[in-house]
Amino acid sequence: MSRGLSLVVLTDDATRLQGGLVLAVSAAALNRRTRLFFQGQAVALLAANRGWPSLPDGVADIDQLFDQAQELGIDIAACETGLHGTGLTAADLRPGIQTFGTIGFLSAGAGPHGDDDIIAI
Repeated sequence: MSRGLSLVVLTDDATRLQGGLVLAVSAAALNRRTRLFFQGQAVALLAANRGWPSLPDGVADIDQLFDQAQELGIDIAACETGLHGTGLTAADLRPGIQTFGTIGFLSAGAGPHGDDDIIAI
C-alpha cells in the first residue's frame, strides 16, 4: 500500500482550496489514503451553506469537490484552535467534518507503512 497523503489547508483562499481538493480527490481515486486538515482562518472554508462562485461547464466547483471527497472516503477535519479563532463551532461546519487538534492530526497520519506525505496549501 502506498503512503497516505495529508493536505494541510492554511489560508482561506478559495483558489488554493479548489486546487487542494482536486489533488485530494485525485489521490483518493488512485486508492491513496487521503486526509484534509484545515488550520487557522482556513477553518472558515468549512462553514455549512457557504456560497461558492460558479465555474465554467465541465469544471467541478468547490461544493462538488467536497461531495466527491466525502464519497471517496477522504477524512476532512477542522483544527479546534481554528474553530475558536473563527468563532465557529462544530455545528456550523459542513456535515461529516471532524474536529481535533494538530497532535491528533499528526498522530493519525502514522500508518503501518510510515507517515503520510504532508503538503501544506
